Amino acid sequence: MQLELSEQERQELLDLLHAAMAETQAEIHHAMDHQFRERLRIRREILDGLVKRLGGAAQ
Repeated sequence: MQLELSEQERQELLDLLHAAMAETQAEIHHAMDHQFRERLRIRREILDGLVKRLGGAAQ
């Protein structure tokens, strides 16, 4: 699947992904259940991969 984005759309998407990554990191820090924490880590890796594919800097 290919998706064409304007630069403004790409930047907005990157901003949303970075916000989601920050929120996920905070959830990982507070998660007590090991399985839930692992699912959050996988989510963070997916978000990081999307940021990289959009040409943004990982956080």
